[in-house]
Amino acid sequence: ITAAARRIEAGELDAAIPQLTQSSELRQLSESLRGMKDKLTERGRAIAAANAQLEQRVAERTAELERANRELDKLARK
Repeated sequence: ITAAARRIEAGELDAAIPQLTQSSELRQLSESLRGMKDKLTERGRAIAAANAQLEQRVAERTAELERANRELDKLARK
């Protein structure tokens, strides 16, 4: 369980967590670690999706500003 926790700490969210049955406390710890790993994975996906959406919005806004600048250049040349 310690090795799995260290791998997760290092960013390896696909690290396998052993299913422990010997001790109630160790089993609970294993289940908690598995839950934390799942939440970290879920949050990572949510952040990646938000970043992609933000990048799309920036690209759209940049295109709008470029169009507006071209129009201003045309008007300035008249």
